[in-house]
Amino acid sequence: MRLAKGIGLCVALVYLLAAPAFPQEQSFRIVGRIRLEDNSPVPGNLVIRLDRLGVTMQEKMSTDGGFVFDDLPTGLYTIAIAIAGHVTIYRAVDVVGNEWVDIDLRSSPPARSGKSVAVLDYQIPRTAQRHLERAEKMIRENNCGDALRQLQQANQRFPRYVQALNAAGDCLVRMNRPEAAERAFKDAIALTSSVYPALNLADLYIRQGRMSEADEVLTNGLQRSPYEGDAYFGLARLRFEQNRQAEAEDLCRQAHQHGTHSADVHLLMAKVHYAVKNLEQIPGDLQMYINEAQPGPARDFIIRLLGKAYLGQISY
Repeated sequence: MRLAKGIGLCVALVYLLAAPAFPQEQSFRIVGRIRLEDNSPVPGNLVIRLDRLGVTMQEKMSTDGGFVFDDLPTGLYTIAIAIAGHVTIYRAVDVVGNEWVDIDLRSSPPARSGKSVAVLDYQIPRTAQRHLERAEKMIRENNCGDALRQLQQANQRFPRYVQALNAAGDCLVRMNRPEAAERAFKDAIALTSSVYPALNLADLYIRQGRMSEADEVLTNGLQRSPYEGDAYFGLARLRFEQNRQAEAEDLCRQAHQHGTHSADVHLLMAKVHYAVKNLEQIPGDLQMYINEAQPGPARDFIIRLLGKAYLGQISY
């Protein structure tokens, strides 16, 4: 008990209570695997492209279908894969933690006869991408005003461009235009079943103290995306802020049970356990975080903390 209490108090006072329930931006990674529908080997020297705001951020070569993109800030990305004889896949991935992506390539279909097809089966128009490329450059220069105009041009040319809508919402938040940001995030939510635009909108509502609206957005997001671990994580963060710790703990557990979830769910679980004085559970929470988190300052800190604890250098 001495060890558990020591870790609990040190973690709570030094790190957990200092860290916001909605974490600051970090670098994450996307890990994925490509499979062909007939289970045949993936061709060697496969090129996998990662785009953000229409700009190619990284390209990877793969000989077995596996790939990793490292050092990614949070945000919405597009993975593009093309193999001769197969439909080109554009997979949207909203990075809020370390992400795992399975991509199945199917054979090219016969000519279509006017029937509707999925939006991601189409190449985003190059004209829209050019506007997004300019916007990306302006965002790097902290020029959100001009970037926003480019993003609006991109959406005029490709109205279902979720990445541009999400980026516009982020810019509008930075420009202290919450009403316009709210509309952009809502437009993105209407175009995708992914939970991540809902998380962005809920974060905006929480900053404004609109907790009931954040609750509604996150609950609806969970209903739309019940297989995404971060849908549970987002609602768990809100429940923690509302001091509904039993619900927060249950949602954290459900997030962990789903394949795609942020490692930060285990830090949130540690906060919950500290809040309810269940201190003996905290070392296990932190070890789970270490197991899942990408290397970085927070992970290094917790490794050092647990190392000192196991050596008996922490007491209460």
